[in-house]
Amino acid sequence: MPDRRDFRILETDLDRIGQTESAGRRATRPIRRLILPLMLALLAVLLAPLAGIATAPQVALIVGLAGAVYLGVALGASEVANSLGPPVAANALKMTSGLALVAVAQLAGAVLAGGQVTQTVSTGLVEFAPDGATARIMAAALIGAALWVTLVHWARAPVSTLQTVIGAVLGAGLAGLGPAAIHWPILLRIVAAWLAAPLLTAVLAALLLALLRGRVHFAADRGRAARVWLPLVMGVTLAALAGYLSMLHAMPRDLWLRLAMIAAAGVAGFVITARRLEREIAAKGGSVGLKKLLAGPLVGVALLSGFARGATEVAVIAGPLTGLLAPAEPLTWPVWASGLAALAVAVGVMLPGRRMVRMVGRSARRLNPLRAFCAGLAASVTALGFAALGLPVSLSGCVVGGLFGIGIYRAQEDRRRKRREPLPPEEQARRRALRRSHLSTLLGAWAVTLPGAGLFAALASLALRLVG
Repeated sequence: MPDRRDFRILETDLDRIGQTESAGRRATRPIRRLILPLMLALLAVLLAPLAGIATAPQVALIVGLAGAVYLGVALGASEVANSLGPPVAANALKMTSGLALVAVAQLAGAVLAGGQVTQTVSTGLVEFAPDGATARIMAAALIGAALWVTLVHWARAPVSTLQTVIGAVLGAGLAGLGPAAIHWPILLRIVAAWLAAPLLTAVLAALLLALLRGRVHFAADRGRAARVWLPLVMGVTLAALAGYLSMLHAMPRDLWLRLAMIAAAGVAGFVITARRLEREIAAKGGSVGLKKLLAGPLVGVALLSGFARGATEVAVIAGPLTGLLAPAEPLTWPVWASGLAALAVAVGVMLPGRRMVRMVGRSARRLNPLRAFCAGLAASVTALGFAALGLPVSLSGCVVGGLFGIGIYRAQEDRRRKRREPLPPEEQARRRALRRSHLSTLLGAWAVTLPGAGLFAALASLALRLVG
């Protein structure tokens, strides 16, 4: 009879992700208290006309900006530990420098690679309204999203800021302009991306784990193998990122110069990773564990995850912010709106994010370094790929998909290497039930988030219309 403990890798990782979400709720309690002054200010604005007090025409702008800042700070505080926890736990980064680097990476991702996602949210989901209704709709979306995120956190339920903002934009658009203003084909493409992204991440993470376990973990000389394969993986990743950015932005037209820049990025990633590995191996006298070998690559994945989060989740917040700041010409503001949203997220990363990383990164239940590396790298690549298409997907959802792929691969690998008998029927049934349960929870959260956030945004839109 196989030992069931060897087949609980997926359960353990999902429990750790759940612990991260719980820690995120605790770490962001001070931020959620800010929603009370925001609600009081909104209530005062709504009651002012009844008392005969004229309200300023910039009410929508002020309230919407407050909602965007709140969402950004909460996102930065709650999500930073997923990417920064593993390198801090491996002593590869100091807390302050790591937080600063991730904040800069998120800013770079939002400004350099978030334009397509920002455009989708600001002008792709809802028909552009030239009469000034766009600012009111986007302000309502930001307020509704902020209220929904707070409510779900208080209820201790899973929530995705990205999906909340999408649902809020849809709800505000329906209330302000009607069903005809919604671009339903784009919404269907986004929902299809939400389904496809975790599956693709699962495949990529499993393939990457198979490569590293086969070539490094089980190698006779682990240090020598790591010197070859880990720098190669990081070099290829940076080269691909350079090529990705060259397709999104104006670069030199000379093809050979572009190829030289891509090659330089790949060589830089290889050399930096190789040098860090040499220092780790030399410090341990030639005998070093996999955790230390992965210290440098984990830093690279943390920065890449921050960049991907900036291109997706930060860019989603920048979408309604763009329509709020420039309702007449929203396409002229994506970079500025992305920068403002990223600064709000950076505040959340630098202030309450420190507490979040300390709770998770130094916990005895943190993610295994190899699985964290594979899941984080695969999730970042997948999220950036969809961001290039203008389709926002949740980086955290991609990470969970990667952990599913890793868990399934590890169970199959252990059974194959140890020549075990097939699992008994009751164990197979338990594993299927676990996957179905988690999938049902994920789909249920989506099903509740879109209409829930949409309802709050619709009510905010109606309230702002009455004030206007």
